[in-house]
Amino acid sequence: MVQDKNTKQWTLIGIVSWGIKCGEPGIPGIYTRVTEYLDFIYEHAVSN
Repeated sequence: MVQDKNTKQWTLIGIVSWGIKCGEPGIPGIYTRVTEYLDFIYEHAVSN
């Protein structure tokens, strides 16, 4: 998530796709860009 410094609005950019020991220093996490899946998210979030 990132926050716009002017509006203070938060925006979700990516979610954890997978990782080992999430948040451990020196161990990378794999993230998915949310904008690539907005149609899917809206379709399923609205219908449920």
